[in-house]
Amino acid sequence: MQAEIFSQLKITHGEDFGPHHTNVTEVLQETMKNHPSPWENWEALWQRGNVIKKFLKSNLVSNPVQADEKIAIVCHSHLIAAITSDGPDYKERRGFSGFYWT
Repeated sequence: MQAEIFSQLKITHGEDFGPHHTNVTEVLQETMKNHPSPWENWEALWQRGNVIKKFLKSNLVSNPVQADEKIAIVCHSHLIAAITSDGPDYKERRGFSGFYWT
C-alpha cells in the first residue's frame, strides 16, 4: 500500500524550493477506500499497551532507575492513553476510559 500511495503523490516546489507533496489528503482518502482499515481498533491498541506495560515493568526490575534518573516513553498519544487507561470505551471520544492524556 505504501508504494501505491507514494506513486500517486504529486511533488511540487514550495517557497523554500524544497519538495512538497500537494495531494496527500486526496491520495490517502482514495487509497483507503480500497483497503480495509490499517488502523488498530481500541481493543488492539489497549492490548498492545498491556504488552508494553509488562515489558516496562520487567525491564525496570532488571534495570532499576537511580533516584535522580527518569525514563521517557516516546510514542503517539493514543498509545499513552491505552497504557494508562482502564480499558477501551467506545462511548469515550478518545476510545479509552480512566486514562491520563499527556
